[in-house]
Amino acid sequence: MKILFSKYFPIKGYIAINIFGILIVRKDYKRRFQNIDDPWVVNLINHEAIHTGQIKECGYESYYPLYILFWIIRLITPPYKSSYRDISYGNIILAILINVKDTLGLLECLRVL
Repeated sequence: MKILFSKYFPIKGYIAINIFGILIVRKDYKRRFQNIDDPWVVNLINHEAIHTGQIKECGYESYYPLYILFWIIRLITPPYKSSYRDISYGNIILAILINVKDTLGLLECLRVL
């Protein structure tokens, strides 16, 4: 996965964003990425690698619109401050990271959407 650092993107409050398999990280975190064995860095890269897999599986043309739609729905429904954490794609990633069995079944269900 290619990693780029940016001063202004993603906006403050976010650490990184995955766009078409390229990880764009706020420059504020560049020092942290110097130690590639740091568990926090490894976790972030794994998390974004799973997003890349979702993007490839769902297709670019459907992944991003669905992601934005899920985010907006979560943004306008309570609890308001956890919209990013409550996105379905993120919940699937959490399931994968904690090794829940049948995660592929969840991905297939999402694919139907």
